[in-house]
Amino acid sequence: MSDFAKMFQEMMEQMAEMGKKFAPDPNAFSPKAFEAMMPGVGASFLEMAFGNTINKNGLDAKTRFLVTIAGLSAQMVLQVPQLKLAIESARVAGAKKQEITEVIMQMSMFGGMPSTTQALQAALEVFNAEENGKD
Repeated sequence: MSDFAKMFQEMMEQMAEMGKKFAPDPNAFSPKAFEAMMPGVGASFLEMAFGNTINKNGLDAKTRFLVTIAGLSAQMVLQVPQLKLAIESARVAGAKKQEITEVIMQMSMFGGMPSTTQALQAALEVFNAEENGKD
């Protein structure tokens, strides 16, 4: 193994270990719990990350959320709660179900079918909750 490959492998192992310490159970992430602790934090963060804070003449919120959905769909392993939040936010920003589904399907070329299947399931859960009037 080359020195670079060894260094890269060690770096990846360290990052994985650090990730486990920050989020031992990433599927337990609850945006609603943060909102209960600090009302308004969600909207403030979303405006900062996806609104016009970064570039007032740049991408609109809908496009930013579709790009986020694409990225999370391609790396699906631990990102289900974040993906659902991005899908919900994209819908609020005006994205159609068809657009969200197409973005996820496009990412099947990069993330593979297991990731795509998991992402489509997450989208379906968001769409069903939306239709049933659930949060």
